Amino acid sequence: PAMATIRPGILTPARADAGRRAEIIALPVNDVSSRMQWQSGEFTTDEGVHLDNAKVIVSVGTGVGGSENLARVQELCSVLDAHLGATRKVVDKGWLPRQLQIGLTGRSVAPQLYVALGVRGAFNHTVGIQRSGIIFAVNNDPNADIFKQCDYGIVGDWRAVTTTLLRVLREQKSPIANQKS
Repeated sequence: PAMATIRPGILTPARADAGRRAEIIALPVNDVSSRMQWQSGEFTTDEGVHLDNAKVIVSVGTGVGGSENLARVQELCSVLDAHLGATRKVVDKGWLPRQLQIGLTGRSVAPQLYVALGVRGAFNHTVGIQRSGIIFAVNNDPNADIFKQCDYGIVGDWRAVTTTLLRVLREQKSPIANQKS
C-alpha cells in the first residue's frame, strides 16, 4: 500500500473544472476492526488561535531570550492587530503552546506581513512562511538565515527595535500625531 499526506496550507487550492468527471472505483476493504485497539488519545483545540487567516503575524524565536520577554511581543501584537506565532524551539521550551508553531512541523501561514523577532530562520521554520507577503526580520546575528528570506531586515537587538516600533506606531495612531500631518 502507498500513502501520501499534504499539510493544510502548503498548496494553493485548485480551480474547479465543471467539465471534469472523476471515475469512482469501489475497492473491497477487509474488516480490520478485530485487529484494532484504542490505546490512548489527546484532544486539543485551536480555539482563539487563527494563524491560518491572520493578516499580520509576529513570530518569536529563541533569540527573544525567554518567556519572560513575551509581554513586550504581545504588546506589539496588540498595536499591530497581529497574531502571535512561534518557532519549534520556542514551543519545545514551553514558552508558547504548540498551536502557535509555524513551520514544517507546525502551521503554514500566508499573512500580508510576517514579523520575525529573534528567529534564526532554519528551513523547518521558513518553509511555513513562504507564502507571506512581506517578511520583516530582527535578529542580532548578521549571519542568521532569516535575512536570506526576508524583504526587510534589521541586525540589532529586538528589544530596542520593538521599543522604537511601538513608539512610532502609537504616534501614528494617536489623534495628536494625526493633526500634525
